[in-house]
Amino acid sequence: MNNFIKQISKRQTALLIMDAQAKIINPIKNKDLILENIYKLLKAYEILGENIYISEQNPLKLGSTVEKLLPKTDFKVFEKMDFSVANNQQLNNELSLKKIKQLIICGFETHICIQQSVLGFLKNNFKVYLAADSMSSRKIIDHDIAVRGCNQKEQFYQPQNQLFLNYARLHQELNLKI
Repeated sequence: MNNFIKQISKRQTALLIMDAQAKIINPIKNKDLILENIYKLLKAYEILGENIYISEQNPLKLGSTVEKLLPKTDFKVFEKMDFSVANNQQLNNELSLKKIKQLIICGFETHICIQQSVLGFLKNNFKVYLAADSMSSRKIIDHDIAVRGCNQKEQFYQPQNQLFLNYARLHQELNLKI
């Protein structure tokens, strides 16, 4: 098993779906593939019974999270008016209360909100795991440059299915329900 996946502790990790709102997603060329990958990651997280959070950028103007990506299990939505959700005090209080220090992040747009959030979470001593095939930007080059920049900042970048499989293996090793 990958060394960094061994570091993940049950209940100290959360899935964060960022800004999956129709007005943000519509101009993105590969949106259907990205949405499907986020959906798979979400369903896997629901099976594991883990913490799920959603951020919405200015929902009054940009709308709510697309229906397909709303969890069927318990989750919380955090509204934001700036690019980084790491600045959201309500989210920070929730993460602190639940002793969550590791985040799996997916969503939109990689080069703006995701990158700014990753940098903020890293500054606040979180471990960040990016679901490589579950995030995008309007321009592929913006996505690619942001990912390269994030990779240099001590976060981990893998496809959603590999993240989930490694995480599921950890649950089995700890004799936890999958």
